[in-house]
Amino acid sequence: MRNKNLMTFLVSILLLLSIEGVIAGNKVLFYESKVSGNYKIETDYSQFREELEKNGYDVDKIEVELSRDVLKTRNPDVLVIPNLGRDLTPDEMTALFGFIMEDGKGLFLCGATPSVNKLTIPLGMTVDEHILEDESNKIRDMSSGKLIEDETIFYIELPMERSGVVKTLTQGVSKLYFFGGNGIYVFGNAMAVVTGGKDTNSPKSLRFPKGTYPPIAAYVRVGKGSVFLLSDPDMLSNKNLDSSKYRHDNMKFAINVVDWLSTPFPGEMTEDEFEIIVKTLQKKNKELNRTIINLRKDNEDLLTRINKLESEKMSLQQDIENLKKGRVGILGIWLEYQTLAILLLAFVIFIAIAVFIQKTKKEKKMGKRGELGYEFEEGSGKKSEFGPGIREEDVEERLKEFEEISE
Repeated sequence: MRNKNLMTFLVSILLLLSIEGVIAGNKVLFYESKVSGNYKIETDYSQFREELEKNGYDVDKIEVELSRDVLKTRNPDVLVIPNLGRDLTPDEMTALFGFIMEDGKGLFLCGATPSVNKLTIPLGMTVDEHILEDESNKIRDMSSGKLIEDETIFYIELPMERSGVVKTLTQGVSKLYFFGGNGIYVFGNAMAVVTGGKDTNSPKSLRFPKGTYPPIAAYVRVGKGSVFLLSDPDMLSNKNLDSSKYRHDNMKFAINVVDWLSTPFPGEMTEDEFEIIVKTLQKKNKELNRTIINLRKDNEDLLTRINKLESEKMSLQQDIENLKKGRVGILGIWLEYQTLAILLLAFVIFIAIAVFIQKTKKEKKMGKRGELGYEFEEGSGKKSEFGPGIREEDVEERLKEFEEISE
């Protein structure tokens, strides 16, 4: 019995040593030639490098263009490209596809950029242009105890039930913190690994409204190798790995990804098959680039229409608000009813005064004309009160005759 237990113990030790030997032999190479920002192993990714080294990996960097010779000489098991800022050349892309598909190695893309899209679209992963938000799953800064109000920073809780590759990649991971990134549209043979919650969305994107559960991490098997895409490079940066501020499993998740990528994928491919696949992917890449250009133009047109509608909406809302406040719009000027009534009264008074002044002027004019109608009889200094040619004696005589007839 004692011998059996001893044998079991020795076998266990041998297995552990063999596993440690395999991990120790694995090499991770960071491509830093065209990196945008400080996502390098000497700066923002130094803790990521240290954690990889703690897990038995040999970590190094490369600052020259990729080629088949360079990759064969350095011979990494996993190539990490953080936040690619410039496009790879056609020769670099060919070397990279050969490294993955023919050599059976792993590629870890940290950060979703337009340059990354040119690599991943032919493989079935398209990075959306717009940033994700989540109003529900806000992160709490443990050092201050306050919630972070920025909705582009949020946490993701992984489901309890997982299977297959997803289970392997997320072993020991329950919560991830997301510090700003894009959604990933997955199609073809690619598979989503981690998705946002029901309220995770991109307000400006037609692809990821609320309830679409946008992926933020995905993978695809290509030939003998594998490609993994994580949309947010800040998930692994030093400032966001501070355990005094945040409680998440981002680093554990990253180590799982590297472990999985460094494990050889059993697949066979001839050189002719590899060449056919590469040419097919290059052709598909050109077609997809044309599609992207057209979609961007359509997107610009849609945004223009949306902005116009938003402007009209704001104008209508302002009109409604003015009406609610008892205002009337006249010639583009909104006036309150009381102000309008005062203005109308002032206008009526002004018109009345104008009419009165006009009438007074007219009466004065008529009065002057009457004065000019008085005349004097010839040879007499007495003014006639009955107009020109009529004598006062004649008028009195006529009046007497009228009185006699009346009697």
